[in-house]
This record gives sequence, C-alpha cells and structure tokens, in this order.
Amino acid sequence: FSIADPAGNAATSATTGDLSVLVDTTAPTITLQQGFTQSDPTSGSTIVFRLIATEPLNLATVTSGDFTLTNATFGSFDTTDPASIRILVTASAQGAVTIALSGTFSASDVAGNATTTAGGVDLIPRLVGEALHVVRQISTQLDNGLA
Repeated sequence: FSIADPAGNAATSATTGDLSVLVDTTAPTITLQQGFTQSDPTSGSTIVFRLIATEPLNLATVTSGDFTLTNATFGSFDTTDPASIRILVTASAQGAVTIALSGTFSASDVAGNATTTAGGVDLIPRLVGEALHVVRQISTQLDNGLA
C-alpha cells in the first residue's frame, strides 16, 4: 500500500499501534436486588437496592422512571460503579418496601446494547418500635439455637 500527503509526497515508512476494535453486540444481563449491606428487616427510612449488570451501563439510560416502588419514594442513584448502581429509596411507612422494573425499563451498556429485563425483585420489611424488637429477639434465638 502507499500513502501520500495532500502535496503528493509518498510516505516512506509507517508505524502501527493497536489496530484492534472490540465489537460488542450483546446486551448486558441485569439483576435487581437488595443492597449488599442493607439490613433486612430495618428500622431505617433509607433503603438500598442494587442494579447489577454484567458490564458497565450507560448511566444516561437508567432513570427513576425505570422502577416501580411500593411503600417508598425514590431518593437517588449512587453511580460510582456503573456496573453496580445503588438505588436509594425512602420508606413511606412501616411495612414491606418493594422495588420492581416499570413497564418502560430499558438500560443500555456503553456500546448501546439495550435490555428491557432484569432478574430478581426484592423487598425489605421496614419495622419500627416493638415489632422490630420482636423480630431481632426471634433472630437472636434462632442464631443461638433456642428456637
């Protein structure tokens, strides 16, 4: 082959670098689950869920409208790791806090491959006062082999 500049001067040598291109046509696999350190049950009002993907997601494609919450309101996303996005929600009252995909869920990887499904769905019981004490007491008894 030959290469010339606009004035017609032919190149006498060429160097090569990284001439490879990664082709990614596979959509990420995604799981929606309870946050790694989230207590279950909890007396706290902030509940953490995680959206975990097999590869980094394009963060612009993940929005609060992608999720349906029960007994909670959306708080924020922690996108420090685009392959493991923390979803922070605020519990509205005592009872189960659940998260699921909305009918409009769609997330893409950085190559633009979209997925509209995710495995898993989770709920966190939010207990306050005496109910939380009873659950903790039962849990302690089970851990000690008393129940």
